[in-house]
Amino acid sequence: PMSWVKFNAVYDKPFWRGKVLGSQFLCLDRRVEAFDISPVDESFGEIVGFLLPDFSDRQSGDMAAYAKRFLEEVYGPGAGEPRSFAIQDWNAEPRVGGCVSSLKPGLLTRIGPALSDPVGPIHFAGTERSSAWVNYMEGAVQSGQSVAGRVLGELAPSNRQQVVPA
Repeated sequence: PMSWVKFNAVYDKPFWRGKVLGSQFLCLDRRVEAFDISPVDESFGEIVGFLLPDFSDRQSGDMAAYAKRFLEEVYGPGAGEPRSFAIQDWNAEPRVGGCVSSLKPGLLTRIGPALSDPVGPIHFAGTERSSAWVNYMEGAVQSGQSVAGRVLGELAPSNRQQVVPA
């Protein structure tokens, strides 16, 4: 299965805020998805996006130009000329296997519960262990908070065994 190509565009400011209707765009016919991930203080602007590499411009190999045209159309004049731009075709990386997730379809459904179980005193957290937003930063944060809560619960004085001096 083909997976997404990821791109990041960085700007001096998130100039599109207040001018476009939302911060997330999914364009099914163009097969592009983009998110405004600029910091709250607006110290700079950043858009992260994903595109499926089966679009017509792939034949020319100019995925960056395709992504920048999309940014310009959606976020307005100037969005196609970020101060910094990076694009990565994870399909071309033999040891990665793609993005957003390199996991095969159905894998989390089959073995997901095992990812949540601690091994002795070791607890695991990560986006693949999240109950929501799997493969996204939000999922990693949710998973970390959940595991931290469990660990704190286990460390609570009421859960500790009493050590009686010999």
